[in-house]
Amino acid sequence: MESLDDGTQRLTVKGTTVDDTDEYRCEASNEYGDVWSDVTLTVKAKPQEAPSFEKTLIEVAIVEGETATYECKVTGTPQPEIKWFKDKEEISSTDQHFVQTREADGTARLVIKSAKVKDSGEIRCEARNPAGTARTDAPLVVRPPEEEIAPEFARDLTACQVQEGQMAQFECKVKGAPLPVVRWFKDGEELKPGDGIKIEALPDGTNRLTIDKAKIADQGNYRVEATNAAGSMSSKAPLSVQAPETLKIKKPLQDVTTEKGTKILLSVEVEGKPKT
Repeated sequence: MESLDDGTQRLTVKGTTVDDTDEYRCEASNEYGDVWSDVTLTVKAKPQEAPSFEKTLIEVAIVEGETATYECKVTGTPQPEIKWFKDKEEISSTDQHFVQTREADGTARLVIKSAKVKDSGEIRCEARNPAGTARTDAPLVVRPPEEEIAPEFARDLTACQVQEGQMAQFECKVKGAPLPVVRWFKDGEELKPGDGIKIEALPDGTNRLTIDKAKIADQGNYRVEATNAAGSMSSKAPLSVQAPETLKIKKPLQDVTTEKGTKILLSVEVEGKPKT
């Protein structure tokens, strides 16, 4: 309540609720009498709105030891109460393995740190207020860690020999767990895609290096290196690029003397590959 010098009296009700609805009176009195003024305060309740998920949960699939995070966003009036469940069993808000957080904008999160295979199951977020209930579900898949296997070549590189201007290609197949990362080298210098070079890595472990139009300068020793957490291995092979073959006369034409009207045969023997 406030009393100002000019005689103004003020009553402030902060954070009104429906319970504040009532008749209010301001009364003043002195030695000459009493006066008063009445007023009615009506506080209307906000319209109730059932919970609704603007953002639902999505599946999480991780390897054991990693962190799984579930996130959703809910609206509703009054603000809904949030509960989390795993396989329909409520998760305690004090659980240190399943950590729950909530933000003012309605975003709710469930974080599972260092998840274990046994944590796999169905995760549910349930939102409830007097107007209704809503829920969203998504699976949690926690896989056991893969056994690490060092890279091994199921198919090594083989020597390649082409004519200048032809396509040259090296191919190998590598195994290992996790699937190795492959890099290509020429005479010790790493190769990158572009400028006529194409590098492919297929899901089955097949890897290819393709040179669209080989040049004499592309000739050299090529090496492929496969690496993963368990180790590395390499395979190498040479590329030979030959200059186009030129024609050479092996047996030239011979001088022939004959009588007029006689049929003759002129022959020449050529060595090399003619243009096609």
